[in-house]
Amino acid sequence: MDAASSRLKRACGIHMKWEQVFDPVTLKIDRKYANVWLEDLPDLSVECSVTKVSELLGEKIKDLINLWNALEDAQNSSKLNILSAANGLGKSIYLYLIAVFARHFGIPVQYIGNTGDLLREKVDDDLVACNYVGNTGATLRKKFDYKLVARKYAAMLLFMNSGTLDSLEPFYSGRPRYDFLQGFAIKLVAYYAFVKGDLVLCDELRRNFMNMPPRNLLIIDEHNALWQKFGSDTKTWLPFFKFYADPVAHATRYCKFVIAGSQHHEFESNLPSGYEFSVQNVEPLSLEEFAIWERLDDYPETFRDNESTVVDCTGFVPGMIAELIGMSRSFPNLSFGEVAARFYEECYADMQIVHSEYVKSLTHEVSKKQFYDGLHKLFRGRETPAITLFDSAYRDRGLLIAMNDGSLQFYNSIAFDILYESFSNYYVTKERILELSKRFKESQMADADGGEF
Repeated sequence: MDAASSRLKRACGIHMKWEQVFDPVTLKIDRKYANVWLEDLPDLSVECSVTKVSELLGEKIKDLINLWNALEDAQNSSKLNILSAANGLGKSIYLYLIAVFARHFGIPVQYIGNTGDLLREKVDDDLVACNYVGNTGATLRKKFDYKLVARKYAAMLLFMNSGTLDSLEPFYSGRPRYDFLQGFAIKLVAYYAFVKGDLVLCDELRRNFMNMPPRNLLIIDEHNALWQKFGSDTKTWLPFFKFYADPVAHATRYCKFVIAGSQHHEFESNLPSGYEFSVQNVEPLSLEEFAIWERLDDYPETFRDNESTVVDCTGFVPGMIAELIGMSRSFPNLSFGEVAARFYEECYADMQIVHSEYVKSLTHEVSKKQFYDGLHKLFRGRETPAITLFDSAYRDRGLLIAMNDGSLQFYNSIAFDILYESFSNYYVTKERILELSKRFKESQMADADGGEF
């Protein structure tokens, strides 16, 4: 069987309208659609533009099925659902689709698709003007605009729930300052919060939405942006944002949280003991899913002819595949080999910086030794080291990918080369070479005895 026939055989999936994959009763997605390519998905940014609020809002189907069905399962008691992945694997797309599905079915939803944009800073124009007219005593600074945050949040509530606002329960608040709003339609209160830029009222609206039966969703992407903005001491955060540092403390009967970001590991480890939550790692494409991508009309033919190189460079990571395709279109006069070489060099430089920063963060020799011992196990392929040893190593663009079975794999061949070179350099001293040699001999003896090292 030639390569083309093999691809077609693997690509058993089909294209379907996205609304057709749901069971009309349970609203779950049938697993027989695990390899479909969803078509005609709505573009919320375009819809926002039509309604004049575009500036106020911020596929892998198999894993998406698991996440959506768990949210729709009445027997699933996990209130907190965490999506964890290195950049490029599609976690943001997952959360976007969950928000689209919820909106489609009229499920009350709060969706922050870009936390970084929600926290965007505003330059104090008066101070800038002072600098321009020569007032050297004035200092240019950035001022956090809480009213702008409130307007974005209120606009999001109005847009994401536009089809159900009239049927939602009226507004309630335990704060005396909002007694005059008691019993008003929720959409009127949300609009009032938008006009006034009232962040405290947005906090009250958030509580109202979280208490809406029979279920509602609170979705937040780029969760780590909060720590980057406000620091690690969450006790000092403004109450509106402090909520996201400890959503468990605010859990309600009807609300399920869906949270994603590249740096959840400290957040996860600080959750209360005994609290039930689920963590799903977004994995690279399977062979079947990759084959479906290869069948798309705009997939470059030269990529099909050089499949193994594409896989090596991208590791089946959707974002990396898209980057490689984008580079080939940006340099149409280059051969595939030249594009691949350029891609390798640029990615190597970026990922080397990520790795160097990670190694520098291992200030204690014990921690550094644990990291390289873990790499040793990965290279041998005999044993999976504890994922917690590599938390920072698969942040951001990624060096390693955590799989749902608890194993780790290299992000792509570029990450493998960087880590192998680093591993080799660490053991370059005579003492470490002797230590590694001793371990290798012990491993051989264990193999000869039928055991494992």
